[in-house]
Amino acid sequence: MPSRTLLSVCSVLALSLAASGAVGTASASPTAPVVVMHGTGAVTHSTDALPLTPSYATCAENKGAPNGDGITAQDFGPNYPEYVSEGAADFTLDSECTVGAIAIRGTLFLGAATAATVWVYADEGGLPGAEVCTATVEGTGPDFVLPVEGCTLAAGSYWLGAQVAMDFETEGQWYWATTNQVLGGVDAWRNPGGGFGTTCSDWGYIDACLGFSYEYIFSIKM
Repeated sequence: MPSRTLLSVCSVLALSLAASGAVGTASASPTAPVVVMHGTGAVTHSTDALPLTPSYATCAENKGAPNGDGITAQDFGPNYPEYVSEGAADFTLDSECTVGAIAIRGTLFLGAATAATVWVYADEGGLPGAEVCTATVEGTGPDFVLPVEGCTLAAGSYWLGAQVAMDFETEGQWYWATTNQVLGGVDAWRNPGGGFGTTCSDWGYIDACLGFSYEYIFSIKM
């Protein structure tokens, strides 16, 4: 677990809303949220394996090898509402699945998270549509396992949305870890407040929003 010494975190961040939060590479001294983290740099990576009990049966997952990059999907706290963002991974079920747990793999830049939330959305025209079920769990990250109750999914196409709560001003950023392994279509992302200056205030494909195609690492278990 990374250090939670707030004095050192705050001095490193040196935050200012005047700086741009556009697509870029996370550095040791970000002055505003950065949407894409490239490479290792001053980050803490999660372990190679998603922390799920092996006895769980798999409904859907992408556990491809991490490519070292990540895309932010975060509630940044009360002072940064324009940067609130969410990622979504597409998945398809060949048969009914009663979801018991969902795991997402992440990367922390500096501090520690507070909680994670996931949503399962119906597919609507190839992008996330109506919410089907949701779950939230407290934790510091970078990886999260979320117990899920009352979520039975029929065979079909869905999207797994994810967002982590982490105060940028005192802790830093969380990034949903990505892989080059492609399963299905291109994953999605949105930033309703437009703080990152992309074209995706509503759901859009990652390649259109951010200029490249990665897949989020996740696992959905019965």
